[in-house]
Amino acid sequence: MLGADIPPGVSATDGLVIHLNELDKTGDINFFKDQIVRFRQWMADRGYANKPLFVTEFGILMPEDRGFPPARVSQYLSDSFSYLLTATDPRLGFSADGRRLVQRFAWYSTYDATHNGSLFQSASPSGAGGPYVLSSIGQTFKDVAAAQALTQSPQLMSLELEPGAPLAVDGKTNFTLKATVGNSGSALTPVNVTVRFYLGDPAAGGVKIGNDQVVQVSGCGDTAVATVLWKDVNPSESGKRVYAEMVYSGQTTKTYQSLFFATTRLYLGEVFRVP
Repeated sequence: MLGADIPPGVSATDGLVIHLNELDKTGDINFFKDQIVRFRQWMADRGYANKPLFVTEFGILMPEDRGFPPARVSQYLSDSFSYLLTATDPRLGFSADGRRLVQRFAWYSTYDATHNGSLFQSASPSGAGGPYVLSSIGQTFKDVAAAQALTQSPQLMSLELEPGAPLAVDGKTNFTLKATVGNSGSALTPVNVTVRFYLGDPAAGGVKIGNDQVVQVSGCGDTAVATVLWKDVNPSESGKRVYAEMVYSGQTTKTYQSLFFATTRLYLGEVFRVP
């Protein structure tokens, strides 16, 4: 039997069972795609839709004599990588990564003499142990990886205003402003992004709140939160707009929230993305 334990909190006694007469499924790219979507749906049903998904291990374990020669495994690797790098879904995908379904993934394996899919193979006369050389599957991996462009694509995702206490129409209060920045690029090297906060549109005389905040975000859906404490806010500011502005590589993006005071609750308007 191959597989994994039942996750905590799941009452099922069996996972997905693939019988011996169904081994072709383990090299079926459409079956693989369905599994990714099913898992993303499982995440969404449990409140994890806006979380990254890491596929920590996948590949073809079945041996060549079961119908999986190196050429077929290489094609599966190429097809699955292409899907994982590009597949998006407007409902199930991760918002910080351009709605991609999967943020990171790892092929199995670098070397495993007992299963299929190894990127390296033994060059020893005995056929076991070192030295090791790149296998034909490994060459496919190398070619696919070399063809990928490394990109950075930071984006300003949201602005939140967390009120202090107490809130009252006749008294001042403090707010913590939080701007979430994501990066849907493919490069894991972190980049610096500057975030500024304003009362009023910064392009039309808005008043800056606090100091510049610099955060780092890598690609593949990494996120970071820039925060600033806004002290002694007068209720007369109610109805005005508070902006977050992100600056990266000479480009500026901004978003805003409307500010409203009430006697016991703070009502915040809809979040907008402004070019």
